[in-house]
Amino acid sequence: MDAKQQPLLGDLERSAIIAGAVVAGLIGVTVTLGVAAADPDDGSALLLLATVGVLVGFLAGGIVAAHRTTHRPATHGALAAAAAFVVVQAVGIVRRLIVGDDLSWLSYVYFGLLAMTTGLAGGYLGQLARRRRASLDDQA
Repeated sequence: MDAKQQPLLGDLERSAIIAGAVVAGLIGVTVTLGVAAADPDDGSALLLLATVGVLVGFLAGGIVAAHRTTHRPATHGALAAAAAFVVVQAVGIVRRLIVGDDLSWLSYVYFGLLAMTTGLAGGYLGQLARRRRASLDDQA
């Protein structure tokens, strides 16, 4: 590799990704456990609430990752959401295998992409907030 070339993902700030993943995971798990305790088996609005809550968690994780990095905030946001998704789903898959529930691999791919997209949006929102704060600081 040429000395001027940098690895594609070598400049990522892992601490930003981890912080965002922790926030996304905590929000997502908390919402999911809360809804599961309410027994949403009847297909009620609680299932929709859980989905929206988990997406808000991925969005928040993306925002946190964007605030903690100095560059490529959208990439950091997407990777933070993806990391949270992989960890939480790995635990969920093990639980499902132990209990004997069916696994839908296609849904894991779909929701993983949805998590990354939501985290990407959070990273973008975090970048916009940082720019706005910087412009307000310049005006002061």
